[in-house]
Amino acid sequence: MRPFIIGIAVIYCLFWNTLNAQEDAIFEPEPSWSKEEEVNLWSEEIPESLTFADLVKNPIQVSGCTIENLASISWLTSQEKKSLIEYFDHHSPLSSLLEIQSIPGIGIEKVRLLIKVFSLESRPKLNSFWNSHFLDGKSQLTLRWGKSVSTTEDETSNNSSDKSYLGSQDKLFFRLRHSRSGYFSYGLLAEKDAGEVLWSKSKKSGVDYLSGHIFLERITPRLEKIALGDYRYRIGQGLILDNAFQPTGTSEYGSMVKPAEYLGPYNSVQENQMLRGIALQLRLSRYVSSSLFFSKTKVDANLSNPDSLEKSGYTNSYTSILSSGLHRNKAELSDHNALDILQSGVSMNFRHSMGNIGFAGVYSRLEKDKLRNGSPYQLYQQRSAEQLHFTGYYQHQIRNILLFGETATDLKLGFATLNGLLIGLAKKADAVFIFRKFSPTFNAFQSQTISVTGKSQNETGLFTGINLMVNKELQCNIHFENWNVPWLKYTSDLPSDGKEWAARLQYVKRKKWFSYAQFSMRERQENQIQGKENTLVTVKNQNFRIHLEQKISSDWTWRSRLEWHTFCKNNSEDQGVMIYVDLLYKSLGQAFSGNIRWCIFDTDSYNSRIYAYENDVLYAYSVPSNSGKGSMCYLNLKYKSEKNFSIEVRLSYRMQHQNSPLSGSLKSDLAPVQKGIRMQLNYSF
Repeated sequence: MRPFIIGIAVIYCLFWNTLNAQEDAIFEPEPSWSKEEEVNLWSEEIPESLTFADLVKNPIQVSGCTIENLASISWLTSQEKKSLIEYFDHHSPLSSLLEIQSIPGIGIEKVRLLIKVFSLESRPKLNSFWNSHFLDGKSQLTLRWGKSVSTTEDETSNNSSDKSYLGSQDKLFFRLRHSRSGYFSYGLLAEKDAGEVLWSKSKKSGVDYLSGHIFLERITPRLEKIALGDYRYRIGQGLILDNAFQPTGTSEYGSMVKPAEYLGPYNSVQENQMLRGIALQLRLSRYVSSSLFFSKTKVDANLSNPDSLEKSGYTNSYTSILSSGLHRNKAELSDHNALDILQSGVSMNFRHSMGNIGFAGVYSRLEKDKLRNGSPYQLYQQRSAEQLHFTGYYQHQIRNILLFGETATDLKLGFATLNGLLIGLAKKADAVFIFRKFSPTFNAFQSQTISVTGKSQNETGLFTGINLMVNKELQCNIHFENWNVPWLKYTSDLPSDGKEWAARLQYVKRKKWFSYAQFSMRERQENQIQGKENTLVTVKNQNFRIHLEQKISSDWTWRSRLEWHTFCKNNSEDQGVMIYVDLLYKSLGQAFSGNIRWCIFDTDSYNSRIYAYENDVLYAYSVPSNSGKGSMCYLNLKYKSEKNFSIEVRLSYRMQHQNSPLSGSLKSDLAPVQKGIRMQLNYSF
């Protein structure tokens, strides 16, 4: 089957894409380097950034523009946002928006977009507080229903296995939100996963997952923001606290620099990541701001069984915190909201003309202690239910150089530091250097930062990269990362190390082409059982991808991809290949739009699986892994009326060959045929 896939790939990638195109294409976001740690987060997120069309309809006023006003522009990096604000502060009032093209570090393609989303008109006077923060704005209602059906040769056996789930196979989603960018957001979100009970009297809310928020901005000159209910909050570079979503797998190095502070509403379907309570952001003076927060949440956790409690002496403990959010049977329901977590803290941020410096402290208390099984790798893991962290963070720009970093510690003097240097080499290139050193004794419950695991613990590494614009059409991106783990891990009984390097060559022909080729290689060490002892062996993952995309006409877009994955361990090699082809239709003069995909894949094992981003209905998307031998296709259709009403339908069909080289539970989970349907209704008013 693999030669057949490669042959088709050559036909589609080399011949079909020689057509001429006529219009610009707006390409959808996707992680450049798909790592499993990021895929799980990416698949559960609801994108909240404004679309380009929304920004054009409601442009940002240059006069009085702040860094917070630019938060909704997802395609601008932190450095580019700082450059814009600095230019506006020193050259206001602008005589023309064309002056933006003179700002160093912003490419001409982004300048063309920025001219359309900014306005030189003075900001209109606000209405009363009631109107500006309650009545004005836009409301949106979203209702979604979906169902997936697996078909096997023995339908009776398949149906009997479904009885272990307490609820139906329907997947439901509800969202109601009233918001005005820069002023307020009120929202309510509910979700039911497949297999879960729709309504339960044992739960206060009745539904499995319910999230709500009230978020206000520009309340008074002193009170900048207030968040009630579920919210996101970030301090510095995320060493001690960060539950905001910001994918790091990207060739735009500026997006790796996180804003110094972030406070916003929570709109994700991740059921164990929110902060729930109250948070305030205060402006104490022109250069000094402060944030305070308090949160008390319940998360899913595995509690210790009675036998282990008696042996360990811990009668109030848990073994692990769960993140799946699934509560389909009695076992999963017993872990639902089993652990209470209280968090509170305060931060002080001092701004200056070239950046900022800040300090913060965060107190965390878990209801139960963590029970360890005595394994050596757990020696430095946090067992105490209480944590107290202190941190200092900074960002400082000197011409085209941005310095940033954060250093944190705890009461036991566990240490973590991350420091970086981002250099803008005019408009032709930028380079980044990020060094991190996280002590094995440093533990932060809700950290999220640049590292192999995403956590700020037990790792030392250096990330270097350069992004070169050869000309306005050709771009080259190269990065190299090496790291070492000074203490043991779950998969390695000795200190280990690893490295990764990747290269991406991208070609963009305005109004015609978007294409790139990328290669990445990642090496890490893990256990290999030899006799009675474990030794470390090197595991290699190599990925090669060719992606081609272009506009066939003003309404039709063609997209195709070929990806090859090689997995090596113990002199054995597993390979996998995947090709997909997309056809997208969207016309400004038509109410209907849609896209269709056909994909085939062939992998030797689950180790050589390949991730692929999939289009879906609005506010939903997925990045599933393709393994074994099979094919899939899906069709998305959307109808949008002139009265702010839209309905979307998604149909999917996946066929898994029965002779796929998988074993165990993985093989049992992949039925030969999987059919899916999803319908969504959106109404704006």
